[in-house]
Amino acid sequence: MKKVLMSLVVTGAMALAGECSIITSPLDFSTMRFGYSSWYSQTRPVVEVKTMKVTNFVDAYSEFDELFTQNIKDVVCTKNKWDGVANYKITWQRTENGYIFVGTFDAFAYK
Repeated sequence: MKKVLMSLVVTGAMALAGECSIITSPLDFSTMRFGYSSWYSQTRPVVEVKTMKVTNFVDAYSEFDELFTQNIKDVVCTKNKWDGVANYKITWQRTENGYIFVGTFDAFAYK
């Protein structure tokens, strides 16, 4: 029974090893090694000038979140070979003409 249980634990850990972890919590230095801090930003007009289409906040935020997480997966995890990011945070500001989004994170590797 112990061998079967241990096999399941090892298999589960190996499945997680290939994934890019995106965590909103701070780094856990007992299990993680800090890599670097970085940010990503985007501005989005409230009204597209060419089409006169209004973009609501939820759609703009969702689009930024999707682009930001994909950028993390592509650059941090795939290209730079980190295990993921912690302290994932998106801040935003609404101006008269647009939305400004800034995302920050700390890259890490598991120990």
